[in-house]
Amino acid sequence: MLEIIRLETYDRARYPRFGHYVRPPKSIARVVREVAPLAAITALLQSCSSGGPTSGVPEPPRLITEAEARAVIDSAFATEDIAMRSDVDTTIHFAPNDSASLSLDGYNDSLKVGYEYVGGADSLTFTPEVCDKLDDSTYTMEPSVLVMNNEYRIDDYHQRLELAVQNFLD
Repeated sequence: MLEIIRLETYDRARYPRFGHYVRPPKSIARVVREVAPLAAITALLQSCSSGGPTSGVPEPPRLITEAEARAVIDSAFATEDIAMRSDVDTTIHFAPNDSASLSLDGYNDSLKVGYEYVGGADSLTFTPEVCDKLDDSTYTMEPSVLVMNNEYRIDDYHQRLELAVQNFLD
């Protein structure tokens, strides 16, 4: 049998030498007592929402993908009878010692007109400085390039993209 001896004094405080182990609860009653408050709070929070489309945290608007934007922009150019080639590498000269090699999303060789929808990895090539130079020089040099930044999927993005193309062509 185990004998229990009472210690009168301690020499020094000692800590356990090995890792601390927490034993799992021994009874179902103890598990229920620890988990029940959490389950009640979760159920209360879920009952507060109406479950409708506006309940909970609103989801931020998604960006239009480059493929969707290309389809809309190409169709806007096609309505003006302008056929665009996809993924065309070109060098654009801004000044005598200032040029940039760019890969445009769409380009027409005969009209010297192109476009770029900046999204994803394009933002590394089409920096704000390059986009500003392209916007400033659209009317004074060839090729003319329409640069469009990422658009959010709010309202009717088709109309916004088509209007940008129409304004560029006008």
